[in-house]
Amino acid sequence: MGWYFEMILGILVISCTSNVWANNPECDLAECGLLRERLEKLETVVRGLISIVANKKTEEELTEILALSASLDSFKNSTVRPVEVDQKQNQNAILHLRGAVKCSLANQLDINRSENDGINPSGKIEATLGENNLLQIEWTPRSIDCIKFSSGVWIRVYDSSQKQPSTGENYLAIPQKCLKKRANATFSIALPSSASKLSGKTCHFELKEFLIQCRVYTIEVVPNYQSLKGKAIFTEIVIPPANDNSTKSLESLISVGSNSSLFTLKWKDNSGCTHQLTSLYLKIFPDGMENAGNATMSLQIPRNCLKQPPEETNVFSLSLPENQTYCPVEWVPLDPCRKYKIEIKSEYSNTWTRASSLWETFTEERVFTQLYPQKNQYACPSGYFYCDDDCKPYGWICDGAHDCRSVNDEQHCHKNEDCEFRCGRQCIPYSNVCDRVYDCFDGSDENDCDFPNQEENCRQMTNYSGHFTSQMCHRNVQFISKKIVLVSVPTNHTIWLSFNSYRNERNQPLKIYDGPYLTSPLLLSHNNGSTKPLSIRSSSNNLYVEFPEVDCSRKFSINIDYTSMDMVPVKLEQFFPGCGGYIYDEGVVFSPNNLSDIDNVTECIWFVEAGKNDYVIFLKRNRNYNVTDNDKQEHLMTVYDGWNSTGQVLYDGKVSSSNHSTSEILYSISQKMMIRFTRPTLSANSSISYWNVATIKVRQENLVGSSGTIESPNYPASYPNSHDYRWNIVTEPGTKVRLLFAFFKTQEKFDFVSVYDGSAVDSQLLLAKSGLPKTPFTVISSSNELLVRFTSDDDVTFPGFLAVYSTV
Repeated sequence: MGWYFEMILGILVISCTSNVWANNPECDLAECGLLRERLEKLETVVRGLISIVANKKTEEELTEILALSASLDSFKNSTVRPVEVDQKQNQNAILHLRGAVKCSLANQLDINRSENDGINPSGKIEATLGENNLLQIEWTPRSIDCIKFSSGVWIRVYDSSQKQPSTGENYLAIPQKCLKKRANATFSIALPSSASKLSGKTCHFELKEFLIQCRVYTIEVVPNYQSLKGKAIFTEIVIPPANDNSTKSLESLISVGSNSSLFTLKWKDNSGCTHQLTSLYLKIFPDGMENAGNATMSLQIPRNCLKQPPEETNVFSLSLPENQTYCPVEWVPLDPCRKYKIEIKSEYSNTWTRASSLWETFTEERVFTQLYPQKNQYACPSGYFYCDDDCKPYGWICDGAHDCRSVNDEQHCHKNEDCEFRCGRQCIPYSNVCDRVYDCFDGSDENDCDFPNQEENCRQMTNYSGHFTSQMCHRNVQFISKKIVLVSVPTNHTIWLSFNSYRNERNQPLKIYDGPYLTSPLLLSHNNGSTKPLSIRSSSNNLYVEFPEVDCSRKFSINIDYTSMDMVPVKLEQFFPGCGGYIYDEGVVFSPNNLSDIDNVTECIWFVEAGKNDYVIFLKRNRNYNVTDNDKQEHLMTVYDGWNSTGQVLYDGKVSSSNHSTSEILYSISQKMMIRFTRPTLSANSSISYWNVATIKVRQENLVGSSGTIESPNYPASYPNSHDYRWNIVTEPGTKVRLLFAFFKTQEKFDFVSVYDGSAVDSQLLLAKSGLPKTPFTVISSSNELLVRFTSDDDVTFPGFLAVYSTV
């Protein structure tokens, strides 16, 4: 290798001297032209020699290049007039060019030089894409000590999927003065991909082609050592889509599920660059504490661990733990009955990672399950099994006929001799024995199993409304350590929760937390025998309910209803227990007694809901609880149909648009009712009024024709209570309906007959009567449709009414 250097350096002496003469202002045109011609030959020789060294060419190729340089040996006999040059300038030129060649060769060969040689190969490069496709390139040269010999760089950017360009025409030649330099010997330059207002500037350079989104581009930076190439450094960049926003995630969740030992995730990548995805960054935080930095797991998962359905190219799924042979990911089991926050970031290259997506999951724990309701099954005597709310004889099992709707009485009916486990008339495999699922109707497949004496039971409820109980005791289980229910409703909703029943003889209280975690603020801690707690309301879209430990041999029963409420329709103030609530099907509504002048609350709102589609609500005042002191007054009460203050006003303290003119009883039109109590105008203490809530069934009949009769059910006997009867009368177009009441007797102020000028209960009210009005009396519609509604409460009943309709 040394003789290469000696040969090159010998030529460099001539090169440097010729270079000085060629650029000397004292030489005439002929002399300078001759020197430039020799200099070009010299540059060709030097480049050829470096190429030989870099590519390890043959001796024949070296001889051919040396022959080209033979004319340089006759320099001393040249007719060119020598010119005196400054000796110091000549020496500096020689040293500078020698350093340039030395750095170029060292770069090309990756020679491990000692520190004394001043060449320590390193080199790193990064590229990012800014606004308007501005490509920002930043790099550190392979040798910091060679920077002083560099005259700039060559840069080219090309599509990685295409063949690497071979011609130098694709390079941008950028002089050293146009590079931005930092103190740590890092250089950078910004290259726009289209013409800009800076075009024409001395140090303005533009990419040859416009960068296309979602393509991979190779960026090559080559040091320029006095027109000699150093070794290039490379990086790749994926061009993000035009709609990319670092603050907005484009991942779309399809499903997420988890328990203590398994984690599954499925999502859609909407970036448009799915084919460039290389890996996934996954972090899991307990109790949503992502800002604390205490992730349970932080993993980088390569793309080969992600599954894709063949028909959906941008849908991915992940299951952990997976087969460790092809997906070596260290999985840590999650805690059961706990809420976790999940963060994922998709990486498309080492230069582009999407903004993170955040989701949450609740680790449900698999519990003991049964084929049929346990409480009824064990109530059946020996030789019978539970079927359709009754106990049926064992002879019905496997008799060839499907006798039951609720269970499959023809399941596991194998009669072969090699039955693995026979249970009565059924036969099951051994794998189904003691698997905590009843497969045999006699329950023998789960008898004498070595199950632990306690279990954990938890679930997440995500419906807008629902019902859950404390029931969790199963056969062979005497003690339950805990039961967790997490209620999660859509964002921007709050949760109203009410108690249907409460019986707790344990010493440990029921606890409800205002949020999705056990660490959320405590809303309720109740352990008061059989006293039902008041309704509660969350401040967000999550409630975490923790039932106490249960001894299955003791009486313990808690039944809870909940519903979610959009925060927008009704402005909800700070919540105080007892100030409003949620009633499902039946209960008690009471006006507040704690709205003093210092409270921040000006109103209390109750939301009432009928549990079935064909039922409506009736609200009946309970006078037994009313306080009638002269120095007290009632709160102002407004009742709306529906759960919005824009709904029809059913009562507002005076004769309103309701079909009832008294405040003793109110009937809803739909399944929902909202009751608003506001602070009295005077500062005196207000009385407390109680209202019983119940539901009644709606029965409707359509009557078409020019005449007919309507009468209350059972007429002339007493009508049934707790019903809502409706008759929709339709006559010929262009006619009107005339309704004549021949007899009328109902419970005054409680059982009403209402007549509407149209086909719906929100039409104009023509009549609302109760009691014993003078008959006969007549009502006439303005069109060919009329609706008659008769409502009865849960109290005393009377004969009702008789009416005849005809056309006018």
